[in-house]
Amino acid sequence: MRVTLKFKTDQGTDWVVTKDFNDKKHQDNFINYIERTKGYLLDEVFAKETKQTAEAMYLDWFNNFISTEAFRDHYELSLSEAENIIDEGRKINQLNK
Repeated sequence: MRVTLKFKTDQGTDWVVTKDFNDKKHQDNFINYIERTKGYLLDEVFAKETKQTAEAMYLDWFNNFISTEAFRDHYELSLSEAENIIDEGRKINQLNK
């Protein structure tokens, strides 16, 4: 997933980076690393779910999770976010067959 992160530096300026992450945990690890090593504070996160990401997350849910609740917990999603991703991913997956 491609995400743009905006940090506040220790001098009050913005530092913006756009990066591809494997999943939310990968993103969180990067954020923690920047906060710990540079002393910057996360200000905003801009994420756009791509069709490829939605389909990959749908397939992960379909193949690896016993419940939507477990999927939500793993990806730290709200109920509506999880349902939207699953629905969109299902549609994309059906089109690709």
